[in-house]
Amino acid sequence: MMAPMWTFAGKDNPKDMLKGTTTGSWQKTEKGWPDKWTWRRWARSFVKHVRAQGLSKALLYCDNADPHMDPVVLGVFRENKVTLSGLSAGGTGIKQPLDCRYFGNVGPIMTRLVAADHAVLTEHNIGHYYERACEVWRKSRADVGESPLQAGFRKAGIIPWNPDSITDKQFGPSDARTGYSKGSAIVAKAKEISKKYGVYAAEEVKKAMEEVNPSATDVVKKGKAKAAEELAAWEASGEKDDGSYGAARFVYTSDSWRKAEDKKAQDKADEEARRLAEASKRAATAAAKKAEAEARSKEFKAKQAANKIKREAEKKSAAERKAKRQADKAAKAAAAAALKVAPKAPKKKAEQEAVGPVGKKAKHK
Repeated sequence: MMAPMWTFAGKDNPKDMLKGTTTGSWQKTEKGWPDKWTWRRWARSFVKHVRAQGLSKALLYCDNADPHMDPVVLGVFRENKVTLSGLSAGGTGIKQPLDCRYFGNVGPIMTRLVAADHAVLTEHNIGHYYERACEVWRKSRADVGESPLQAGFRKAGIIPWNPDSITDKQFGPSDARTGYSKGSAIVAKAKEISKKYGVYAAEEVKKAMEEVNPSATDVVKKGKAKAAEELAAWEASGEKDDGSYGAARFVYTSDSWRKAEDKKAQDKADEEARRLAEASKRAATAAAKKAEAEARSKEFKAKQAANKIKREAEKKSAAERKAKRQADKAAKAAAAAALKVAPKAPKKKAEQEAVGPVGKKAKHK
């Protein structure tokens, strides 16, 4: 009904991305997945298409990808009377009309066309082969009087309304989750046991293994661990089913499974953040202690250097004092020796007479 809008991975924008095509537009995102800007652009194109068809309102089915809940797009849809109907998680290939029939057939046709041309499918020619495959698919549906779009809505049970078009088996988990192939005797036995409980999970696989083949390979152990993990996550979510569909169907069609997965992812992210925070804290503490130790070491070395200078000054001063004392002592000794060797001069008669009986000088004129 609408021209496709392609999203490629990368940043550079060559001019030949849709070479050989007659309709369609394209863009690029970092990883090649549509984002909210893609959804906003496509939503405006859809509104224009609805108006061009002369319709006053429209109902649009889509999966539950995060960009589809963009408030800007929801506002555009409300203003233009477009009702957005989301499909429950885990059922895109079963309930989404385009995936049920259209893309599921166009893909294999593209593969055959590429092989016939001995070509290699790349981002530069995928638009060309997509248009050719769409035309082949349209012609094949015209032969039975049904358009490709009508086929998808019919198989999904939307138009005409047919809830029984999707079986309980389609809602159940894949046999590959057990680690065994579909033809394995253990899988057959597990299905037989599971009929008693309406659930096909870890306990039934375990019982079947004990009855059919007690020895488990690494693949089987991995499958068992995965089944046990999924069952535990469902039980921990606190959600309970009414028993009419069985636990397996409930897990894969309710939001409890997505919530449990999101919670596990969040817990893992929180644990990683906590671990990084603790590591950062330990690193900061270690850095602070190292800086403190270096500061103490620097201060200690400075004190040692100052003390060394002080000791050397004191040692020099002591040596100078000692040298002075020795010099003074030597001078005194020399003077004493000189006095001892030199003879005393005789006193004059007047001086002798002036000396009294006690050795003191008498007063005389």
